[in-house]
Amino acid sequence: MRHEDHEEYEHEMKRKGSNAGALFTGFLLGGIAGIIAAFLMAPQSGDETRAQIREKSMELKGRAKDTVEETRMRAEQKIAETRALAGEKIQDISGRVEEVARTTRQQGEELTQQAQNTNNVENM
Repeated sequence: MRHEDHEEYEHEMKRKGSNAGALFTGFLLGGIAGIIAAFLMAPQSGDETRAQIREKSMELKGRAKDTVEETRMRAEQKIAETRALAGEKIQDISGRVEEVARTTRQQGEELTQQAQNTNNVENM
């Protein structure tokens, strides 16, 4: 993977990660604001309001837990995909390095042979 590609990939992953965090924060704050607005506008007793607040808080907590779990699972999946891609790239680069080393070795041997042949011709 070229250095520029790697930087672009890291930038994209950071952007996606910050979008997920912003989405979660917005979801949480929107839910809290909606609950507060609904309870303040509803004509009912304090006991009923507190019971509803408790119920809605538990519901919101459950949603938040689900969202966190889903985000964690997606992050783990992306990590696994990234590791697999990195492994493929490492194998590809290793293969290229081995090929360059093999070619260089062969060229060195050929040059050595040519030098010996030239030396033998000069000694005759």
